[in-house]
Amino acid sequence: MCWACVGEHPHGVGFPPGEQPERVGGLEDGHAAAVEGGAAQRAGGAVTMFLYLWAVSTGSYPLTFLTGVVAFGVVYSAANGVWPAFYGEMFSTRVRLSGVAIGTQIGFAVAGFAVTFAARIAGPDGDDWFAVALFTAALCVPPVIAALSARETHDVPTEDLGERSRRTASRPEKETVTA
Repeated sequence: MCWACVGEHPHGVGFPPGEQPERVGGLEDGHAAAVEGGAAQRAGGAVTMFLYLWAVSTGSYPLTFLTGVVAFGVVYSAANGVWPAFYGEMFSTRVRLSGVAIGTQIGFAVAGFAVTFAARIAGPDGDDWFAVALFTAALCVPPVIAALSARETHDVPTEDLGERSRRTASRPEKETVTA
């Protein structure tokens, strides 16, 4: 297990988070491609978790190493390059720092308890890896939905990110004339 963690880090160094968006979908074209890439990577995380936990259950160190590198060094590290930019675009400039900080900390707190739930789901002998993989896959669904349903912001000025569209905010109400 330790060697899988060591093995995935060189790939993470080869794809540092600051460089990741260009490699998974370019923020220069708007965030849509990067976010869709991030959503695909979260979905890929759900799939690779099945492979990784299955490999662990076989007791094969080379297989565990290989699937660990793919799951954490490729899929997980690629998604980590996208989320900081994505989160920032979801909040207005007035509350952006607080929104990102509070949102990530709530997510990290929930993730911290995931280990406890996974241990419980794995059963008394800890050998029900499939249930843990299903649990992990279920946790990947909300971020995928959120990313795919987010508003496109490539044409929104930075100071207007997170605000209601000016077109809908300044649109006058329809007047009705009754005869």
